[in-house]
Amino acid sequence: MGESYIEPPPIVAPPIAPQEPGTVAVALDQDGRLAEDVACRHCGYNLRGLELAGRCPECEMAIEKTLHAFLLRFCDPVWLGRLRSGLMLLIVTIFAGLAVGLILGLSIMLLIGSTGETSLLLESAFLLLFAGIGAMQLIAYWRITSPEPSPLHEENPLSARRIARVGLIISTASGLLGFALDPDTYSMGTMEMADAPVQAGFAWTLSLLSTGSGLIGLFALFVYARSIALRFPADKLAKSTRLVMWGYMIPAAAAAIVQLATEAYYNTSMSFGGFEIALIVGQVVFGIPVLVFGIWGIVLLFMYRHRLKHALVLAEAGSTEQDSTN
Repeated sequence: MGESYIEPPPIVAPPIAPQEPGTVAVALDQDGRLAEDVACRHCGYNLRGLELAGRCPECEMAIEKTLHAFLLRFCDPVWLGRLRSGLMLLIVTIFAGLAVGLILGLSIMLLIGSTGETSLLLESAFLLLFAGIGAMQLIAYWRITSPEPSPLHEENPLSARRIARVGLIISTASGLLGFALDPDTYSMGTMEMADAPVQAGFAWTLSLLSTGSGLIGLFALFVYARSIALRFPADKLAKSTRLVMWGYMIPAAAAAIVQLATEAYYNTSMSFGGFEIALIVGQVVFGIPVLVFGIWGIVLLFMYRHRLKHALVLAEAGSTEQDSTN
């Protein structure tokens, strides 16, 4: 008898769950159930063998929230609300600082034009206003960089979020400390080295600390913001954030170096000399791109605010739906 040969069925790879940006790719069996170990994001239960549209049998959280956990609309609405409130507070402090600075400049110009000198009471009042704005910025930065509850992965100790939080808080706090200890010597324009060399040196140290930590923190905040944009998801917003990051940070860092070098020279020689020209040139050359990209950055803040509002509405709707099933 001749041997018969039965051809084995073809090997078919398990299907992959439909994906969108930010979705975790998982293998499915022939019945459309999870064919690999997937831990529930909320309680850690192994979801293998369950349907995509189902819920975790332990905590009743929708399985899609685990598979789409990267996307902000599936995140904790309380955390999203904290990010959005911090962002709104930051926007308020930026415009408040610009308004107070403009009013202060005009007031001093008018006062000098009429009396030939400034008013200590006026300057003290505006310093208190700037101190209040700085305190509000501390709260804004703290809320914007709040850690995410139940993150997808263990956070790196040197993550952009953590660096931004530490850098910006140190920068703002050191600036407030300088005003509180000695507002006169903290401003290079009124610094008197012959009368207060120690205070002036301490003021320059605080200025160095504030500027350095501020640049590092702001750069990290841009990186963190870009990661948030990818979680909306909004690729164009992420690309714009990266462009503004480099366009703003490079001239801002260069301008800070020129400023600090000029102050250091003034602290040792008690005269500007040629550094006065360098300071003016640096402010003009580096100030223009800082202004342009700074305005662009403010526009991006409003775009992030709008996106966060939309993600928060979806997250709250999903949370309400989950509560109704429990």
